[in-house]
Amino acid sequence: VIVLFIGIFIGQPWIYFVFELTVLNGILVYMIIRHEAFSNRFYFQLQKQFGCEE
Repeated sequence: VIVLFIGIFIGQPWIYFVFELTVLNGILVYMIIRHEAFSNRFYFQLQKQFGCEE
């Protein structure tokens, strides 16, 4: 929202869309990778603790 405000304030609202496509999507990819790694660790920890296998 801050980037959108700054972009509108300086008369260049397209800056927000570039920011969203680059920075925010980069953060999204990073968070997806982190979430998958956490989920795998948690899954294997539960398997080890309870001895469940699928």
